Amino acid sequence: MSDPHPPPGSASGPDDRGPTDVGPTRDAPTAHPRDASSTPHPVQAAPSPHLGPPSRSTHPRAVPAMVLGLVGLSGLFCLVPFALSPVAWYYGAVARREAERDERTWAPSPFATAGIVTGAVGTVLLVFGTAAVVAVALVTWLVTGSSTGYEP
Repeated sequence: MSDPHPPPGSASGPDDRGPTDVGPTRDAPTAHPRDASSTPHPVQAAPSPHLGPPSRSTHPRAVPAMVLGLVGLSGLFCLVPFALSPVAWYYGAVARREAERDERTWAPSPFATAGIVTGAVGTVLLVFGTAAVVAVALVTWLVTGSSTGYEP
């Protein structure tokens, strides 16, 4: 009489397989355990938008600082917008200072840095340009004399 439950590892016939004769399973690794390419990787869930830090945005004065700085530098060709350069420098400095002070709300912005740089360059050009205009006017006044040409 044949035993309905043969001991583990033994087979009673060619079609009967014991527990150790089972081929590789889907979950079992087939290569060496140190081989990183053959180990199963855990599935990672997408990050929840509610768990991460809140997104930081660019300070609202950063982009206007850059734009005013660029417009101020264009004053090299137009002469009038140079007066915007100090405003660009100020806006850029305020945006950078507030971003450093409140890092959770404002992200560091290259726009603020561009506003500071272009505003500073434009302000220096404004100072030199104003000094040149005053010097030319003073020299012209001294050369022509102080008389206006009006003699009573």
